[in-house]
Amino acid sequence: RWLAGAVELVYADQQDGQDFLVVAGRDGAGRRALVTYDGYLQFTVAPEAGLIALQAIDESRAPAAQVITAAFQDDFEDVVDAIPQDELSIIATFGGEPFILYPPTDDFTPSPVLAFYWSPDGSSLAWLLQIDDGDGDCASETALYEVQFWTGDTIIAGPRFRPTATFACNYVPFFDQLDQSTSFWSPDGQLFTFAGTDQLSGERGVWTFRPGSFESATRIAEGEIGVWSPDNAGSAGASAL
Repeated sequence: RWLAGAVELVYADQQDGQDFLVVAGRDGAGRRALVTYDGYLQFTVAPEAGLIALQAIDESRAPAAQVITAAFQDDFEDVVDAIPQDELSIIATFGGEPFILYPPTDDFTPSPVLAFYWSPDGSSLAWLLQIDDGDGDCASETALYEVQFWTGDTIIAGPRFRPTATFACNYVPFFDQLDQSTSFWSPDGQLFTFAGTDQLSGERGVWTFRPGSFESATRIAEGEIGVWSPDNAGSAGASAL
């Protein structure tokens, strides 16, 4: 992922058989490892906040088998810690110790974190938990998801819903690859959208939810998927279905 500023590129790399998450300048200068990991790394970057959300999963759960690595020039001088699999964390682009968001405690048996999404300004992170996998077929719309939110100082549980086949099969598995082209957050970071059947009402459609409010999700339209347009395309509240 390209960024603005002195640290301009965040990428996965491999050296001497060990996998790393790396930051570097445009010409490769200042190349520095942030963490090591085993398996398949998923990460998204919040450029405005200088934060990276990351999770390592078993390679058998990866949406694609191919891993592209970048060339390097020098060996890493600093020793960095390994992150465990199935643990959603955030880390600053300049490094430091990862902050664990999920699971909340060591003795907690988590549901898988399927995808995670930064708000436009990086002040909030949303992630999807699989509460029930249904019959195991993403196209059947029988799985049950829950949205959770980190708002910088607290974690909030959001709606539970059964995702549409389009959302579950075509968007969720590839969330990190679609990170720069698809946003489920409104441009002002106040609303999050999802598509499926709301557990409370039993209605199917495209929904919006305001994290931190005491409101239920709001159904705005019929549809298979909903994404927000950029703030310079249409109104600030525009969405595409």
